[in-house]
Amino acid sequence: MDSLRVLIADDNIDAALSLTMLLEPLGHVVHVVHDGPRAIEAAQEYRPHALLLDIGLPKIDGYGVAKRLRANEAFQNSVDEVTDSLVGDAGFEPATPAV
Repeated sequence: MDSLRVLIADDNIDAALSLTMLLEPLGHVVHVVHDGPRAIEAAQEYRPHALLLDIGLPKIDGYGVAKRLRANEAFQNSVDEVTDSLVGDAGFEPATPAV
């Protein structure tokens, strides 16, 4: 498997650390942020192959992050995959579908 640049956006530090501990031994390079605005900035700077977005991020939730990245031409082909990966059964429902 090729190494991927992975951006984890989660305000739960333990969850972000756990994901990092799972991904780094597999050879992936992980970058972690803890709120929505920083996730957007980091995605633009870091250019990850994969994003793991917490639905309940502070300031801008995971749906909002995906929506803003999808609006950016550089992410239009990849953000739909991210949006489809968001887990809706965590008790958070978007006000409008993230499609």
